[in-house]
Amino acid sequence: MKKSINLVTAIAIVLLCCALTFVITWCEFDKVSPVLTGYKAENAEMEQTIARQEEKLDEVSKYFELKDIIDTYYVGEYDQQTLTDMMATGVVAGIGDKWSYYLSAEGYEEYLLSNANVYKGIGITITAEKKYNGFEIVKLAEIGPAREAGFLVGDVLIAVDGIDITGMAVDTVKNMVRGEDGTEVTITVVRNGAEMDLTAVRGTASYDIVRYELLEDNVGYVKIYNFEGNSAVKFIEAVEELKAQGAEGFVFDVRNNPGGLMDQLLLIMDYILPEGDTFIQKSVSGQTVTYTSDEVCLDMPMTVLVNQNSYSAAEFFGAIVQEYEAGPVVGMKTTGKGYYQTPIRLSDGSAIVLSVGEYFTPSGKSLAETGVTPEYEIEVDNEQFALLYYDQLDYSKDEQLIQAVHLTKTAID
Repeated sequence: MKKSINLVTAIAIVLLCCALTFVITWCEFDKVSPVLTGYKAENAEMEQTIARQEEKLDEVSKYFELKDIIDTYYVGEYDQQTLTDMMATGVVAGIGDKWSYYLSAEGYEEYLLSNANVYKGIGITITAEKKYNGFEIVKLAEIGPAREAGFLVGDVLIAVDGIDITGMAVDTVKNMVRGEDGTEVTITVVRNGAEMDLTAVRGTASYDIVRYELLEDNVGYVKIYNFEGNSAVKFIEAVEELKAQGAEGFVFDVRNNPGGLMDQLLLIMDYILPEGDTFIQKSVSGQTVTYTSDEVCLDMPMTVLVNQNSYSAAEFFGAIVQEYEAGPVVGMKTTGKGYYQTPIRLSDGSAIVLSVGEYFTPSGKSLAETGVTPEYEIEVDNEQFALLYYDQLDYSKDEQLIQAVHLTKTAID
């Protein structure tokens, strides 16, 4: 909807006026003062300042030119906040870095929650389902409204608040299920061929960070879903519990792991590896920091599982274990991410998650665009990949895991 001038626009106009005043005033001084003209020629810093102001003036002018055309000729209506958010999205996308992105104020709040492994909504993960033309729940939050309301993995969503959703796009359905905290959503599901309505109160949910079990021949299996908040504690607890159950070696699975927080990775590396360098970080200013582990370590056979959806901390997990020769890596070549990002909050509550530095393996190798190449590369077909993505691939059909277990068992023997 077209709106009257808002605070953001007003501030932009003031900045534009200031920039114009600066340039015009300087030009007038330049005409009447030979001394100042000579100073300008000699002072490179002042010239650079003027150039930056002129560049900013061009950028701001283009925004207002576009907006004026839209307001004058566009036949429809639009939302000013959406326009501003999309403009910011385009600015960040324009730098050409696929790891940097813009977040709206609401998106930034969700980002902060995800860093703590907490998510807004009711706590379900869905995918399109063919039989009922609905959406199957393939993952349920460990703690959340959906579990409390009685939803189960395998339930098929066919309606939300009485609206038939069969055949809709999955993102549309997700947006229908989401909503303001404290509000109710009633979802019609099909379970064992029968329809039923389940009502959940929207809020926050938290998923498992790790999953673990003791496999045959005393091989401990630990699946790490991400490296966000509290993941290191959960990982160490899982390993210690498996050791208590008799584990003599481990398979660490970081397939489809999107990474997370560097401090969580460093805690895990320190727990696993012997004394030495584990991670090198280089800031935009060129400052280099090298992180290390102490002599206490997990002195047991281990194998790491990775795939093309392992990136950031997940692929560094595999790369560091590989460089220490602590165990082999199995699966598929990883994504190849070499930058680290920092969220920078803007005045209106939105934020830019911006690449501000590089990181390297202990030997000084960057994974940017190269990733980690496993010693044992094993491809999976599309069906197996989808089942693996949703944590539904049976162990007997998971060729990558079977190979990893075999290698660990051989190292134990």
